[in-house]
Amino acid sequence: MPSYKFKLISFSVLLVLLIVVSGIPSSANAQEESPMAVLNNNIANGTNGSTGTGAPTNSTQPTTKSPKLVSTLPAVNRDSSVVFTIGSNIVTDNGTQYQIDVAPLIDNNGRTQVPVRYLADALGAINVEYNTNTQSVSMLFGENKTAITLTVGSDTMHVGHSVLNMDTAPVIIPPGRVMIPAKFIAEALGYTINWDSTTKQLTITPPSPSTPSLTPIPGTEKPDGSYEIMGPLGPVDVGNGWGSGGTQDPNTGRGSIAY
Repeated sequence: MPSYKFKLISFSVLLVLLIVVSGIPSSANAQEESPMAVLNNNIANGTNGSTGTGAPTNSTQPTTKSPKLVSTLPAVNRDSSVVFTIGSNIVTDNGTQYQIDVAPLIDNNGRTQVPVRYLADALGAINVEYNTNTQSVSMLFGENKTAITLTVGSDTMHVGHSVLNMDTAPVIIPPGRVMIPAKFIAEALGYTINWDSTTKQLTITPPSPSTPSLTPIPGTEKPDGSYEIMGPLGPVDVGNGWGSGGTQDPNTGRGSIAY
């Protein structure tokens, strides 16, 4: 039989081994207690300032957001432009992007059609009216109050007392938006049109200032001092008070006071 001393030594060794073994954590426990494991676990669970997708909530990574949907556009500045893109409801106006509710389109005649409200606003309309009975749109522009009228389905555009025949006509598309050919409106007001067939973008730039003298059409002078001048689209009324000190845009025949 083993001696008592031998049994005591064996028991002591066994006790030491048990203490040592119990003090060594398992690999799973060790991973849970490591700082990196705790961070990874928190990110996965959406804690410790995380989103639960592996990206912290205070991440500085860029995000893409659509511009805010607007019902009107600011009038384009003289040194800027407004850009419409076919098939896109994002418009760049004075360098800022806006979202509109209907995207411009190319009609069957190859002309760019733009929602009337947004085009009129960008070109500085002071009033826009739509007649549901006649399906006609009337717009008033500038201090000279140039009136432009178009009718859905008609290729005729009225500019003041002048009539211009277009090669296309306004249309109505869902959800009931009236679309008008941007080229004819913009050019009637003296704006410059640039079409990029690669990007499908239409850029409209305001006219440059001009200083030619107003030239009355002989025989059109009225007792109140008003008269008519000849623009590229026909006679244009000039109200009382313009006088010889005014200026005329040679592209549109619009007058403005120079003093």
